[in-house]
Amino acid sequence: GFRDFDPRTERRGTIEAEQRYGSYLASAGTDVGERRANNEDQYAILRFDEFNETLMLVADGMGGAADGEVASSMAKDTVGTVYLEERRKGTSPVDALKVAFQKANEAIASYNSTNHKDAATTCVASILADDGKYVVANSGDSRAYKITDARAEQLTEDQSIAGALVRGGMIRPEELYDHPNRSALEHFLGKDGSKFKVDSFEGELTDGEQLLLCSDGLWEMTRDADGAVIHQFARSIDNQEEAVRRLIAKANNEGGEDNITLALAKRVKEEFDATTETE
Repeated sequence: GFRDFDPRTERRGTIEAEQRYGSYLASAGTDVGERRANNEDQYAILRFDEFNETLMLVADGMGGAADGEVASSMAKDTVGTVYLEERRKGTSPVDALKVAFQKANEAIASYNSTNHKDAATTCVASILADDGKYVVANSGDSRAYKITDARAEQLTEDQSIAGALVRGGMIRPEELYDHPNRSALEHFLGKDGSKFKVDSFEGELTDGEQLLLCSDGLWEMTRDADGAVIHQFARSIDNQEEAVRRLIAKANNEGGEDNITLALAKRVKEEFDATTETE
């Protein structure tokens, strides 16, 4: 069952209770997995009431010793802070998010230069506006999925050597999961700052649809070339926290080879009434 891993999770990571953020219900969580000693992933859910927006973020840190943790933490802090600064200057959501990624890349590169380090991180983030519109930005191989009744659609492109081979038609999507270069990234935040590239995507969620952000510790374990496993687990229960728990458990049951981190939001009707919510 899904329940037997709960006590372990409390030791190994954190999972946020489902909360309401504007017109969304959201949760996020992280777990160290079965193989790693440290968790270098980060997540965030931030609410910006003045813009009727919610920011979700997942970052997967890389580099020796504590460098990965430093990089993912810097990405989390910088993206949230810079995004809000840019929006207050009148910058659009998509441009503000791109600037925030750029500044995070510069901050990590500067840290590396000063401290002779090699810290780097992936980062995927979304801005969820209360009217249902979303923006997603990505650097690296963490992923964003739009989840509807029908399917889980991968919005982002993996900025990895194997991802480029899939896009070029050299290997099939399902071959990505066993490819020797599946974790070799073409782009990311940090190191000397020169490998940075940010992709952005815009769309809209209708009532009941979900947006999922996750590190490769989830999608590499579910081996989700078509998103079917992620779709099944994300739609399997109405509570976002419980869905996060089930997805983490699934990744661990499939081997848990990396840290597992995700953020999951579901759009709910505007006329949502808290008193009608059932536990």
